[in-house]
Amino acid sequence: MVFTIRICLSGLVLALCVRTASAIPQLGSSERRVLPQVSQPDAFSGAIEYSFDTALNRTSARLETPLGSRNVLTRVLFGPPTVHTLIAAYDFRGRVLPHHPDSVRLTLMSDEFEQESSDYVPHFRVVPILTVPVGDTVFRYPLAIAQMTEDLPANLPSRVPLQTSRDAPIGYSQQIGHEIHIARTATASIPICDFLTFLSAGKVQGTAAGLDFDLDEPVVAGLRAFAAKMNPAAVREEIHCR
Repeated sequence: MVFTIRICLSGLVLALCVRTASAIPQLGSSERRVLPQVSQPDAFSGAIEYSFDTALNRTSARLETPLGSRNVLTRVLFGPPTVHTLIAAYDFRGRVLPHHPDSVRLTLMSDEFEQESSDYVPHFRVVPILTVPVGDTVFRYPLAIAQMTEDLPANLPSRVPLQTSRDAPIGYSQQIGHEIHIARTATASIPICDFLTFLSAGKVQGTAAGLDFDLDEPVVAGLRAFAAKMNPAAVREEIHCR
């Protein structure tokens, strides 16, 4: 069994944002975003965790949630989607968040399986861009990608026709195919204003490194609960966004 790991890091620093003429209207020189209030959503997807590093005096906040149908029968029959897990995270110094974070890291995890012949060589050229359309606005962010490929031998060999000459009878040779497993994590840094814009939608769809993903209402509700905990004082904090 052969494992290949390759990490691709984007050199871009600023997120790219493409806006059409009918995008979100401007309020003076800036827009306002309000952190969600602390609440208990009816359909909450995911688990929120906080961990404190005493050596670094740093707290890490993390939400991890599965994507796709939560119906057990559906997942057994059809399996999870290709992009199957979302992780949202941010860090802050100390144990108490003094104010909202400037950005949130979004990580999308995926697994692809391809049936290939024995001479297949996987390629690593993927587009390191996260694309999220919201209304008339399309947000694009550079991705840091970590990818691993695994060569899985097929359970049963395949019979390949073999003919040595035109008049010779056709024989068959046994050829063992294999399956390629591509595991990928794609991470983007999302400015807090854009993150809150995503939460204003009931659902969020997009592509990560060319793979489609779908954040349904329970996932977005979990992200809203995650964002609500960025406001420990439970006050209506407004964030001014340019």
